Amino acid sequence: MEGQRTVTLWSANGLTVTAQRGIDDNLVINGQDLRSSPILGEVTEYEYGLSVASADIPTVLAALRAAPDADVLDVLESAGTEVVRIGESRWLAEIGVEAEFWSRDG
Repeated sequence: MEGQRTVTLWSANGLTVTAQRGIDDNLVINGQDLRSSPILGEVTEYEYGLSVASADIPTVLAALRAAPDADVLDVLESAGTEVVRIGESRWLAEIGVEAEFWSRDG
């Protein structure tokens, strides 16, 4: 979404994970994994996204020990390393948030 604020949760070893607010004020987490194939030596691309309903954002904030009125992007940016190491989808499931997931291989 053009003009939309995006924060980076992780950017290392070919993996970049970002977050932004989307349509209907939901939370959107996107990842792009560009890594070299150990067998072929070619760079492979895998993209994925998670959409968290705006009604679930208070649960995300509570899980990150943030104030209910905190900016979820600021809080996620600060906790990005921890969330990505656990796995964004797994972390959301562990805190009881069901996110819509999509992915594609490039």
